[in-house]
Amino acid sequence: MMGLRPSPYCSIKGFQLALETMMGDRRDAANPFYWTEVVTNLPGQATYDPSRPRLWKLNPLTGHMAANVLSYVDDLRTLGSSAQQCWSVMHCLSTKLAYLGIQVAARKTRPPSTTPGPWAGAVAWSSPGGICVRSPQEKWDRTKFILQQLSDDLEQHHQSDSSPGLELS
Repeated sequence: MMGLRPSPYCSIKGFQLALETMMGDRRDAANPFYWTEVVTNLPGQATYDPSRPRLWKLNPLTGHMAANVLSYVDDLRTLGSSAQQCWSVMHCLSTKLAYLGIQVAARKTRPPSTTPGPWAGAVAWSSPGGICVRSPQEKWDRTKFILQQLSDDLEQHHQSDSSPGLELS
């Protein structure tokens, strides 16, 4: 409903515009998000490496992957070729977003990692064997608990329906 209520579309669009502003000019070599070309890493190519992203931006100064930020609604993940670069990008990100008036919850910041854990309800990782996705253990345990409760409720309801009572003829 788009009436007199705020639209999630407008919030997400505003946040994406803020991210674009925060990343600055990609052609400025002093910018941590500086890149000059997009490198493809696709299955079937002779140089294909499943442990690397399928598309990534090349920073010619370092010869490594350029820094980047991925977002899912309001959850951000920084990408970089080193832990130091990830921390630098996170600092840049948080200061510029705070300047724009967007709150950044520093308590939720995780250290850079090649195995960062769940994001948006799933854990994904890549290896030479391929790309895998699984559900976190806590989410799986919660799902099993809910299913067990439903099963118990159905069984209790079934037992109460089969109890002797008045029969109409």
